[in-house]
Amino acid sequence: MLQERLKSYETVEDACSIAADVLAGSVDPNTGCALIASIAAKLNYPPDLEPFAAIAHDQEGHEAFGITAESCINDIVHACGCLIAGQARWDIGETMDWEPISEAELWEKILAAESRMSPQISRPWEAIKIPPEKWTEETYGAAGGGFWVVAVIGTRAIWYNDIEDGFDCSSYIVAGKLSEYFCNQYELEMAVQKVLPIVETGTDSAARGFPQTPGHGRRDDSGL
Repeated sequence: MLQERLKSYETVEDACSIAADVLAGSVDPNTGCALIASIAAKLNYPPDLEPFAAIAHDQEGHEAFGITAESCINDIVHACGCLIAGQARWDIGETMDWEPISEAELWEKILAAESRMSPQISRPWEAIKIPPEKWTEETYGAAGGGFWVVAVIGTRAIWYNDIEDGFDCSSYIVAGKLSEYFCNQYELEMAVQKVLPIVETGTDSAARGFPQTPGHGRRDDSGL
């Protein structure tokens, strides 16, 4: 049955349809992930589908490492949501319903977050924050002229995803260019909390999460 279904699915639109069925509960998440991973292989692994290839690899034959098909379900559901959101929002380019956040609007969010921060969060925030500046991002950054970065620590940047309306933490290699796209929708204080181990130890030993694009492994509860 799975092989028959694989023959009929070949496009990103097919992958979105499968993802929607997974979220609706009409397709088993592990089966849906395998189907989308097969589409990814046919299309030479487009960025939007790479996370499914990574999870499909993980969900079979990794029980000795504590990774099972069942333990991958949350990752699959998250990836499905990101895929559908990514495709839907990039109808924005046609409908023009979306506008990038202005610096003034961003400052309102920053100041509101600062008013909520505990001393444990506020102190490291003061040490790592920078005046907001636009950094490029290859997958979804072009439409808004990049994303606003508000803090830098080591090889991590905290930035505002104005497509998803939330802050995120991503790595970078060259200052001014984000290496990863995420859609976690954190409040700023939560994003700062995610990088606290780097602030406290000076080393980046946090587990990595997978971005929507491109895939860099499985997402875990840390969201990083």
